[in-house]
Amino acid sequence: MRSADPEFVRGAYLLADNLYPTPYLFVALAAVAVVLGGRGILPSWFAWLSGIVAVLNFLGGISVKASGFFATNDGGAIVIAGLALAVWVLAANWILWRRPPLHEPLLPKSAA
Repeated sequence: MRSADPEFVRGAYLLADNLYPTPYLFVALAAVAVVLGGRGILPSWFAWLSGIVAVLNFLGGISVKASGFFATNDGGAIVIAGLALAVWVLAANWILWRRPPLHEPLLPKSAA
């Protein structure tokens, strides 16, 4: 059996470690989009929540230190960003679940 090159394994591990927080940057961008585009459509409190989530997820997305609060795998910034994402998704689902439809259904009315 052939063993892997230790330097390659270390490099692959470091690369994967640094790619882990990347999705939080996309969540931050989505939250900013809600802040900028959701006025009048979504409740104002959700825009404030989205702004906070954007900042927390941005901090989680730039967490690439080996240890401490900005550590990649177990740092506080990553944990807080994940919790903020969960709260944001639950709040968005709650808004959509309680909101009445904006238009009539697209299905044709049955002839009775």
